[in-house]
Amino acid sequence: MKLPFDTILVINLQRRPDKYERIMSRIKELGLDKHAKVIRVDAIDGTAIDYDWLKENGIQPLHDYYDSYRGRGITMGEIGCALSHRECWRMIADTESQIGSALILEDDAQFTIDFLDRIPVITEQIETYPWDLFYLGRKRINMVDEEEVFPGVTLAEFSYWCLSYILTKTGAQKLYESKFHENIIPADEFVPVMIGRPSFITEKYLNYYDNIGTLTALGLKENIIVPETSAFVSSETEKTDVYFNNNFYQHIL
Repeated sequence: MKLPFDTILVINLQRRPDKYERIMSRIKELGLDKHAKVIRVDAIDGTAIDYDWLKENGIQPLHDYYDSYRGRGITMGEIGCALSHRECWRMIADTESQIGSALILEDDAQFTIDFLDRIPVITEQIETYPWDLFYLGRKRINMVDEEEVFPGVTLAEFSYWCLSYILTKTGAQKLYESKFHENIIPADEFVPVMIGRPSFITEKYLNYYDNIGTLTALGLKENIIVPETSAFVSSETEKTDVYFNNNFYQHIL
């Protein structure tokens, strides 16, 4: 089976082996592990990082980022999640890495029943198209009309979720070399910034990053990877301290 990626990177917390086993069973059930190398990426645990860890690792959250939907700043869990995705970008971007393109999966992803039918078609469609990132599962916001470049495949407008996306080496280099680590925001807010489709919240932060608008992102009209039903109820990113104005605040459940 020909795929648009040669590697699968699975982001997983060390303390959640159950979630890794569950997603690996899904990957193996589809036989994807026979066509792509699967690598577990040790997620950065937001409950285990603090000011000292951030400073020692040269990480700076964007001090005044504010999530207007939830009424809070970025959580430590979101910081850990963002840095986990950044580690995937580093692994792909590395010039000595044998990864050409990788499917990045969060460990609460699940495949739709038509995944195996649709992925070969998608692979053929985009083979000669100059893309950097391809969402296989996302949450479209406001359902803005998107330019269709192939049947069922569009140029992605602002979308939430970094649940599952394919990233090329060139795309990874653009993301990794963007100075994201100096102004951390949630990963699914940052990727739209890089494709030149920021939210009304992040559009004021564009001058903080490099390579803005250079990332070509495709998406699907109909997802072929979706979150588990309980993904948001049991989210590891929400129930952690909030970071805002260079201070930590206790999360209010």
